[in-house]
Amino acid sequence: MAKTGVPRTPAERQAEVRPIIEKMGELGLNTAYEEVVELYKLMRRYVQEGERVVVNIPFPAAGGKLTGVLATSVREQVWIKIEKNR
Repeated sequence: MAKTGVPRTPAERQAEVRPIIEKMGELGLNTAYEEVVELYKLMRRYVQEGERVVVNIPFPAAGGKLTGVLATSVREQVWIKIEKNR
């Protein structure tokens, strides 16, 4: 049975952002990009304060924007993607 409205612990939130950081490293997206610095700040706030964050950061260098959700509830998926401009 699924948990309802159970918040993630700080350790669980850290575990959720780790793969995002690793994937960004694989893609060569690092702190040389101001947009990535902004995302890291949002992820730090998410981990430390447990605040749900909706990500929508314009990213012209990648031809789009960073979008996603850093969710506090275990029932909601944590995700980030680069959405290309059309």
